[in-house]
Amino acid sequence: MFSDASGAEAKAEADYLKKGGWDEPQVNSPWNTRCGQAEVSKTSVVYYPFPAKWWGTLTFKHICQAYRPDGLSPPGVPYEFARSIQIRAVCKEGFSVKDYNTGECHRLPSACPGYPENSQFGCGKSVAELEADTKGPIDPRRLFHAQQTCIAKKSCQLRCQMDNCKWMELVIPAFVDPYLGGENLWPFVEGLCSNFVGTMADMGVIGKWIADRECFSTMGWYHVQVDLKNALTQYGCGSQNDWDLVGQQIVPCLRETQPHYPQLYYEMGGIFVQYARERVRQQCRANRPNGSLDINTEIAGKVCAVGQ
Repeated sequence: MFSDASGAEAKAEADYLKKGGWDEPQVNSPWNTRCGQAEVSKTSVVYYPFPAKWWGTLTFKHICQAYRPDGLSPPGVPYEFARSIQIRAVCKEGFSVKDYNTGECHRLPSACPGYPENSQFGCGKSVAELEADTKGPIDPRRLFHAQQTCIAKKSCQLRCQMDNCKWMELVIPAFVDPYLGGENLWPFVEGLCSNFVGTMADMGVIGKWIADRECFSTMGWYHVQVDLKNALTQYGCGSQNDWDLVGQQIVPCLRETQPHYPQLYYEMGGIFVQYARERVRQQCRANRPNGSLDINTEIAGKVCAVGQ
């Protein structure tokens, strides 16, 4: 679930609900058990040749003592109580164990590297740049930016399952980079967002909510109608399977980036985006030879670049 041991350890520690200790009555007894705050210790994740596993532990150690709240008996002798969580490690996706004595991993010959491993090239590089360009909580562009980052990341991760891996590798940068670089009419579109926020400022919280969604839809419409269209024109419309795989990420990303809304909000958002996408796809198809949806011949196939 995590790229390194520190991430797993931090999650395990955050999820341990009794770090502060507890004071609870014993079952069917006049005695209570009081345990102090946990002392956290850990062992590094290391490789064990037998049973050929990477293991480490995070241990929560408490000093506990039994006592009677009514004071009719002296408290019991303090004792140590510990709970441990095991941290396991495996080779990264696309790698397998090369040496079962040392646990050394190596890349599979036909592996397709996923993000963030491929963050220096192709679609992974665009995703990394989107994630690095964070938008603040009051920035009206933040909803659009978060949604595009989510879709780009999920699509990049899925490209190894696609009919045409290289197509996805090239389409995402062609789709995302104009926005990141402020090319074409992006300064004007983002300016409209800022102006509308000012217009709605007198309405307070409601006005900001409306302005944020107006910015989200305006930027999204332009992004699809201009940037996506240009990317498809350059590299081709893609197979139906690949196109659908990307489309299936829209509503899940909307839920992830804008949680806690009624189901209808996500359904309507999905309909809006799918309509915009299909409109562009029809235009792409009309401009391809013989109405073909195929991508450019030189980028056809399931093989992806490992790196540069």
